[in-house]
Amino acid sequence: MSRGVAPAPIWRPVSRGLVGYSVSPRRIDALPGLPPIGLYYCGYKTPTPQVLARVAEASAGFENLNAQLYRLMGATTEQAETAILRQDWPALGRLMNVYQGLLDALGVNDATLAQMVYRLRHSPGVQGSKISGSGLGDCVLALGRDEQLAADFESIPVAVSGEGVSIEYL
Repeated sequence: MSRGVAPAPIWRPVSRGLVGYSVSPRRIDALPGLPPIGLYYCGYKTPTPQVLARVAEASAGFENLNAQLYRLMGATTEQAETAILRQDWPALGRLMNVYQGLLDALGVNDATLAQMVYRLRHSPGVQGSKISGSGLGDCVLALGRDEQLAADFESIPVAVSGEGVSIEYL
């Protein structure tokens, strides 16, 4: 081994259930529990590079504020991981809602997604909801399910599985 070069980290794949990870320090952990989730497609997607460009443009002059938003996002995900470890699904739902507020502040929400998020929050079968991916389109993730929303937006059948990933083509 050459001097001054640390060995590459060894990654153990975690192939099932919920996963917690951190970039620094590098770690990936299996988390307990199989909560019910719903995924709803809004009908369009903005490519991630376009979303990132819009966020960068909107943050010009507000870099310090955005840095604080990102710190709050990190703290929220850490608390969400703790809620998952305790299998405290109501707390996880509340933290999803908090994170959604931070995404709103970042500027990656739009009217259609906001309508979906708030309809899900008012559903008795849902404990929390937030947009997925980079935002400005694509999907909304719910902790729980709502059949009423599925009547207006495409519901993608998903579930957290202890068996790993399985894809079925109909």
